[in-house]
Amino acid sequence: MKANYLGVRTDRQNFEKKFIKNASGCWNWIASMNSKGYGGFRYNKIWQGAHRVSWMLYVGVIPIGLAVLHKCNSKSCVNPDHLYVGTISDNTKDSVRAGTHHPGATISKSDVVCILRMLRDRIPQWLIAWTYKISASQVSRINTRSSWVDVSIKDAI
Repeated sequence: MKANYLGVRTDRQNFEKKFIKNASGCWNWIASMNSKGYGGFRYNKIWQGAHRVSWMLYVGVIPIGLAVLHKCNSKSCVNPDHLYVGTISDNTKDSVRAGTHHPGATISKSDVVCILRMLRDRIPQWLIAWTYKISASQVSRINTRSSWVDVSIKDAI
């Protein structure tokens, strides 16, 4: 990418240095991320979600009251073709449909990866529950893949 005539890179040029394109078409954010796995980027002097900035840079204005949502269910994706605007309710319905909705979760995705490893290594479910301060039934739901279906041992962070 060339800088403008003053030698200063534009927001879009800076943005494009912070993701890599993968075979599925996702543009995976490789710069700073928040604890929930979303990328962040300073745009118009405000720190914002990278997927929101992508929408603004490549598509246009985000209508008031709407959010930028992922079609691909990949929080790190900033490909505008994989994004759309919708309500928070739309986002919740999508995450329930995709099996990625975890309301009131007291454990993180990385905890679930560790729990799956412990289950694989035959650590008793009651001990895992005690370790993570969750119920044994929650450990059982993780084990039977009826909860946290979007996480696997391969997701090790």
